[in-house]
Amino acid sequence: MYSVRFTHPWIALSLLATAICAEPALADTSQSPASITCLSAPVQITRYGHGQQPSSLRLTQCDGSPNPAAVRSLSILARPRRVPAPGPAANDSQASSREGWISADIRRVSPQLLVRLQTLANQWPGETITIVSGHRPRARSTSRHHHAEALDIQISNVPQREVASFARNLAGTGVGYYPNSLFTHIDIRPRSAFWVDLSRPGERSRYVAANERDAYLEAPEPEQSVARVTPTQPAAERAPSAPAPSAAAPVALTRSQAMANALSHVESLRVALEARRTRAARTEEVATVALDADSEDPGSQERATVAEPTPAAPVEAERVARMLANAAALAEGGEH
Repeated sequence: MYSVRFTHPWIALSLLATAICAEPALADTSQSPASITCLSAPVQITRYGHGQQPSSLRLTQCDGSPNPAAVRSLSILARPRRVPAPGPAANDSQASSREGWISADIRRVSPQLLVRLQTLANQWPGETITIVSGHRPRARSTSRHHHAEALDIQISNVPQREVASFARNLAGTGVGYYPNSLFTHIDIRPRSAFWVDLSRPGERSRYVAANERDAYLEAPEPEQSVARVTPTQPAAERAPSAPAPSAAAPVALTRSQAMANALSHVESLRVALEARRTRAARTEEVATVALDADSEDPGSQERATVAEPTPAAPVEAERVARMLANAAALAEGGEH
């Protein structure tokens, strides 16, 4: 037996810490039983923020049906954030007595999620799918994340809007596009649904009206405040710090420019006020979107309805009237 002597103790400590903290990739346990003779090509799937190598899973059979042997592996990847992975010796004989669970803390995902992921993998072959969030036992009981029927995902080198645009055409699938976040939501449901939510992580949902959703899929995605992380991306490159904005010098406006700015501001306030006045009439429609969407950004508190009257409307009305008066004064050559 050979022994290795480290001349620098910190080298040994570093290697030891790496061995303890690194989460190994799941072995490919998705091989088929003897009764299944044909499986799809392996798909690379990883778990967000855990530093593990992607797992290679055969998600479906060649006829498009789920591969039962891969359900357990995907369930482990989609487990709650603070639940550790089961040891290499763990198997279904050690599972929880509750139906639909592979352990006390890991719920078995819907097999139809494997079909959806395989369809996405076929659209972008060779790209790695990252599970940002899966089973969330603390989500509300009506959430599909609560029942392990939903995933928030990234696909390496593929913009979120392209993922959402493609996935919204899948039958029996709920798809949520989040331009200001890091993932695309997909879930299993009887009737397909699609929504756009402008909220950021930790904010309440801000759903886009149905007639405006397509415009957001065509627009370029805004720069994220948190960098997207790919499995091979060095840690030092994951979250580059943005340069501090420089203070712009004040610009003197002509009277016509000031009037144009005032009128534009007034129009924006008028539209916002009108939207508040008509929101009550759209309570049922908007509430239905909010309940069906089942978006649930990690850490957010969702609202069931968004049509509560607001006492701020009279204040805004006065502000609009004041801005109109100022704009009129500018138009007549007066000062405000």
